Amino acid sequence: MNDWDFSEEVKFGSIQEESIVVVIAPDHPFCRYSALGIQDFQTENLIITQENCTYRAMIDELLQEAGVQPHSLIEINNIQAIKQLVMSGLRITVLPRVSVEYELRKIC
Repeated sequence: MNDWDFSEEVKFGSIQEESIVVVIAPDHPFCRYSALGIQDFQTENLIITQENCTYRAMIDELLQEAGVQPHSLIEINNIQAIKQLVMSGLRITVLPRVSVEYELRKIC
C-alpha cells in the first residue's frame, strides 16, 4: 500500500489496513448466525471507545451509513475494560482485531 499523500508540510501514507471485528461472548445469540451485518446491531447493547479513540470515527461512520442506532451505547476509554464486560456477557463491541489477538490465540 503505497498511497502517499504529499503536501508542502508533510508526507504520509498507509502501510497497513486494520481489520475491525465484532467481539461477543461465546453464549451470545450472534454465535448461531452464519453471517452478521451492521443492521444486526440495531437491537444490541453496544460498548465502544470514547470519541477520542482513532478508530471510533470508523465505527460511527459504519453505524450512521447503515442508519443503525444500537439499543443502548456505552462509551469506555479502556479496551481491557471493554473486553471484560463483553466476556461477562453484558454487551457486544467492535474493536480492531489486533486488540483481541491475545484472546484469539488462547482459544484457537
